[in-house]
This record gives sequence, C-alpha cells and structure tokens, in this order.
Amino acid sequence: MRHRVVLRPKVRGQKIRQQAAIAALLMLGVGAAATLRHFDWGALSSRRPKIDVAPPFWSFEVQGVPKELRDIVLAFLNDRPRLSPAQTVQELGRRFPCLETINFNRPWFKETLRFDLSMRRALGQVQINRKPAGFLSDNGVIFSSPAGFYTGVLPVLETGQADSAELKALAGFLSAAARPGALLSPLESMRFISSEDGWEAALADGTRAQWGQLAWTREKLERLREVLIKARSEFDGGVTADLRYFEDGRILLRPLAPPRPAGRR
Repeated sequence: MRHRVVLRPKVRGQKIRQQAAIAALLMLGVGAAATLRHFDWGALSSRRPKIDVAPPFWSFEVQGVPKELRDIVLAFLNDRPRLSPAQTVQELGRRFPCLETINFNRPWFKETLRFDLSMRRALGQVQINRKPAGFLSDNGVIFSSPAGFYTGVLPVLETGQADSAELKALAGFLSAAARPGALLSPLESMRFISSEDGWEAALADGTRAQWGQLAWTREKLERLREVLIKARSEFDGGVTADLRYFEDGRILLRPLAPPRPAGRR
C-alpha cells in the first residue's frame, strides 16, 4: 500500500522559492556567456588608460657634487623631454663624462626623481698636440668636464699615441708618484715617447727622467730618490736620469748644467 507525502503549505512555499532562484541564476549565466562571447575586447583595450613611466610632473633633485655642477645638471635635466630613469642615467653619463657614479631613487609619495652623483678623480690634465683634451681618471679613462671643477695643480700628460693599456698603467704610476715623499720634487709632466721607449717625466725642479716602461714603479721611485739625493751633492741644477735599463740594475745620470768645480761648496 503506497502512502502519499503531503507537504505543509509553508514548506511547499520554500521549495518553490528555491527552485525559482536556481532557475533565475541559470538564466543569468546563459545570458552572461552569450554577452561575453560577442563582447568587443579590442575596444576595451583601446580605452585602457596608458601609464607613462616618466610622468611630465616629475621634478629632480641632485646631490653628491659641488653646487655649481649640481645647477648645471639640473638645468640639463629640466631642459629635456622626460625619459625613464634608466634612459636619464644614460643621458647624464653621455653629457657629463666627469661623473664616476650615477644612482637614482624615487622616494615614496613624492613626485621627485633623486640623483646621487659622484665625480671622477683627476690625476692629470691631458694634452694632445699641446692642446687641452680632458683629464685622466684614476682608472685610466680620459674624460671631459665643464670648466672650473678641476682647478688644482695637475701634471700635464702628453699621451700621444698611448693606447688604453698604457693609460691605465699611467694612472697607476701617477697615483704612486703623488704619495708624500715618493719624489723629491712634484711631477710636472709625463710625455709618451713610443711603445718601445715608454714615457719621459719632468719634475718641477728641472729634473728629467727617461722613465721607459711603466713597470717596477715602486722600485724605480725608491731608487730614483736615492740617486737624486746623491746627485745633489755633485751637480748644480737638475739632472737627466735614464731608467730604461732599470731591470739590468742601471740608472744613468747626466747633469743638465756643467759639473760643479772641485772644492766648491
């Protein structure tokens, strides 16, 4: 014998409402799928706002260099179209070869690009055909600079046909020769002769040194100091010292002035 289950009116109403809600959700899903299938995604992409990696409202801050150079760098930055930070660093490096390092950051919540710069160290003033051609850095690179930023007394470097390896060796020599007591008189100039004969040095007291290759620098400086101290008791004025045969154990001296007469004090 079969029994029929009769739902109470309240329960039957809840069932009807649930079925209606499910049917409505199914209809919305079908409609959404049809809409997405025919939607013009290309039009949406064309309306998407583009983000400028270097917004035109950026301002600049520069630190780490003298105020005069800071003003020149800021004027250069503000006078050019806005670029990405990496491109701006490249532009600064090309425009200001005197800069050793160029770092940047953008502080949070600020519309400012901040540059932290440092300048190259100049070991000498380069001349080519007796005309100024920049400065030599401590890593052997010849660079230019706006006027007025390397005003100290620097040796004149006539680099001639010296290649990059010679220039790097020259930078090492200049650093060693600039140490206190390395020379009896300040270095006035260095002139490249040839790859075979090397370099010729001139000191402020008139001494000339045919230095030869830029090797054994520390040993040459020590030995040259010894022989020049001794030569001062024998010669008036400066001397020419030939160090091209240093590896054979010889330094040849020749006075620039006639020898001092015997018995003269």
